[in-house]
Amino acid sequence: MQCSASLGETSPTVFIPQRLPSAPMPSFKRGIGLNFLFIAGVCAVWSWFNLSPPKPERFLQFKVKTPPEGWSFQEIPLGDEVIATLATTDLLNGQYLSAEGDRVSVFLANWSGENGIGLEVLGHRPDYCWLGTGWNFIEINPLPKISIILEGQSIPQTVRLFKSQLDGAVELAAWSALLDGRLCDVDNYTLTDLPKDAGVPEIQRAIDLRRTMGFLLNSVLTRRKPTGRKQFIRVSTHVGSDINESVKILTEFLQNSISGT
Repeated sequence: MQCSASLGETSPTVFIPQRLPSAPMPSFKRGIGLNFLFIAGVCAVWSWFNLSPPKPERFLQFKVKTPPEGWSFQEIPLGDEVIATLATTDLLNGQYLSAEGDRVSVFLANWSGENGIGLEVLGHRPDYCWLGTGWNFIEINPLPKISIILEGQSIPQTVRLFKSQLDGAVELAAWSALLDGRLCDVDNYTLTDLPKDAGVPEIQRAIDLRRTMGFLLNSVLTRRKPTGRKQFIRVSTHVGSDINESVKILTEFLQNSISGT
């Protein structure tokens, strides 16, 4: 059955209320508000890092002493491209050899605060760079602990175990970094935190992300400028049948060869 309106009938008028458009905020007012927020944020950041930041009890600085008795040093020059990537020429790279046949490879880099280099230069570490040059992680639980005492302060080292894809050699590496004379410890991840069955680029990105967030958090909590003075040291040695022997070699070398002022 169909219904239709007969001629002469008028359809009822239905009134639908319309929402009036809100008056747009004048562009100059919006601009003033955004500028105020930006300036306030910049002032807050500047104040946090510059107005009475806490000073360390001791200003640490890694320095390599004269080779210990029975050890000799062989410098290994770095190429121009590597030096350009590291953004500093204040470098030490080589290996110490003992009369007993032990070998400790050492890398020490310094960045002054005057050049304004950010925290990204501290990202060139074995767990990132070595993965891109033919080394793989070896998972070991628990990881060995290595620390040294500098000026009465304990400096724990990040420790990782690597295996060469080329010849199967196993290397134990330990490293740490200083920002404005204090420990900058951000490598608190474990291998279980990294993506499984992933390629090197994916693992490097995961490490880089965790390290970047760690750097930023460390800088904010300790009120140290990311552009402050920086140092990074890495030592490594071959691992034979007993990893504890390699741990001992690195620990004794660091304690006897590195000073803190």
